[in-house]
Amino acid sequence: MNRALYYALQWSWGLVQNLAGFLCWLAVSAGGASVRRYRCRGAVVTEWPRYDSMAIGMFIFFGHWREEDRDRVLAHEFGHTIQSIILGPLYLPVIGLPSLLWAAVPAFSKLRRRKKLSYYSFYTEKWADRCGGVRKLSPRSE
Repeated sequence: MNRALYYALQWSWGLVQNLAGFLCWLAVSAGGASVRRYRCRGAVVTEWPRYDSMAIGMFIFFGHWREEDRDRVLAHEFGHTIQSIILGPLYLPVIGLPSLLWAAVPAFSKLRRRKKLSYYSFYTEKWADRCGGVRKLSPRSE
């Protein structure tokens, strides 16, 4: 996708989540922690001192990952930025909130362990993988 079109769609159709992402970016940047910032395929990536990652609009907050998982996770998070363009104002209720709950609610973590489900098996995550061009790299990526 053309970078100018990517930005135009993110800041028009995806305005709500990009404002939220920008506010998070400001908070992380002002938080005093050592962060690294760069662009990836148009998205603004901030590596933060956490072990999780998330995307809000075109803003990706990227945690500590093993070297062999970094490219896969970054492509997955970029996929969420594409979902933002596709869904526009529906992104947060259709993708953001369900994805956050799937990741953060302990009952879902127990369900994944009990049923041996991959984190990436949930609809929000499978779709982000497809949008980001993630290839099946290992059984964990299913």
